[in-house]
Amino acid sequence: MTYEQYKISFESGYYLNVFGKANWNSTEIKSVIAELNCTRNVLVDEKHLENHMPFYLTTYLGGNSEPDCNVTIEYDKGSEKISDVFKIPEKCNMSLSDFPCVRHADLNCRLGNITLS
Repeated sequence: MTYEQYKISFESGYYLNVFGKANWNSTEIKSVIAELNCTRNVLVDEKHLENHMPFYLTTYLGGNSEPDCNVTIEYDKGSEKISDVFKIPEKCNMSLSDFPCVRHADLNCRLGNITLS
């Protein structure tokens, strides 16, 4: 399902909700943070992540244009800082059942399991 198939339901804005789960096996991985950034919105959401635990990020986007957002997962591995970037909505797993057709709707993005290495 593409954003264009959802767009008819957006009239004056919507919440973008991103779900995922980060996993890592290395004891060197520390300080894992997920951050939601959107270019047309000053609000961002940030969470400190725990291994094998789901996370949820959200923000409100006004208007009905496609979200220009990304989720960045940053972490330390030994002395190295690593960032993985997931473009929204391209990296989302969405289905019509995730998106009710109401005036103020939610766009739900499921990133799924993310393995840090």
